[in-house]
Formats: sequence, structure tokens, C-alpha cells
Amino acid sequence: MIRRPPRSTLSSSSAASDVYKRQVHGLVTSKNFITCNAVENILAVPKKTDARQVSYMNKKGYGKVPAYLEKVKAEIQDEYSYIASMQDAYEADGGEDGMTRTRVMSAEERGEMLDGLKTNWDKINKAYQTLSFTLDTPAKKQRKEEFEAQLEQIERDIEKLSKGNIFVEEDQYM
Repeated sequence: MIRRPPRSTLSSSSAASDVYKRQVHGLVTSKNFITCNAVENILAVPKKTDARQVSYMNKKGYGKVPAYLEKVKAEIQDEYSYIASMQDAYEADGGEDGMTRTRVMSAEERGEMLDGLKTNWDKINKAYQTLSFTLDTPAKKQRKEEFEAQLEQIERDIEKLSKGNIFVEEDQYM
């Protein structure tokens, strides 16, 4: 867009007139600004940064194990002790004489349980959705909270059953 001075300032002494006279019209350049900027940045000298050297040895927690790793170590140790106690209980109850007390749940059995849980979740969710929006009585509030608790419990159970192997305790008197 070409800038022109307003008509009221056409006198030869106005500053706008001088700017208009100095403009070069029809100037076209063949310079590739993208390439030029890229070359300038590649050849530029890096900016000076703070030359102070950070001494990590003088920091407060140097040489100490971070707290989160201590927590992870404690959790692993708890798991190891739990496994050892389970093995001791297994050996005390019957050991390797053929009477195992736990078994891995089969895929079919797990699938049936998941289908049943999902069916229960659908039924409870449908009943939950039919509740009115206004919870003006304590009974309605209690019913809503019960539905929510049941749905959350079923969701947790579905999540547990969806994980890897599930061990089931065998009935000794079968």
C-alpha cells in the first residue's frame, strides 16, 4: 500500500511531503531473507554466558541418596518381606507335598468375572442416571452416594482383574 500525504499538507515545506518525495517506488530485491538470516545465525559468534562454574560438590545434598529413592527402596524391601512371609506360610501349610493352596485364575474364569462386573456396573449406572438432579432429601443424597461408592468399587475390581496373573486360594475341603 502506498502512503500518500493528506491533501491539506501538499505544501513543499511539510515533513510528510519530504517523506513522500524520498520514497523509492518499484524497488524489487532478489535477496533471499530466509537464507541470509540462516547464514548470519550460523556464522554468528555465540553470546557470552555467565562464566561462573557451579561446584556441585559444595551443594547441600551432595553425596546423599534422594528421598524418593529411599522411599522406593523401602517399598521394594516391604515387597520382599511380604513374599518371604508368603513363602514361609506356604511351607508351613503343606509345602511341596502336592497340596497347593493357591492357583492362577484361568482366562475363561477371569473373563466371566469381568463380564459379570461390567453387567453390574451397567445396571448400577443406569439406576444412577435415572436419579433426579435435585437432591433435596437426605434419602436421595444417600442413594446417590451409595451408587457412586458401588460404581467406584466395581471400577477398582475391574481394574484389578484386568491386570496380569490373579492368584486364587483353593478350598482345602474340595
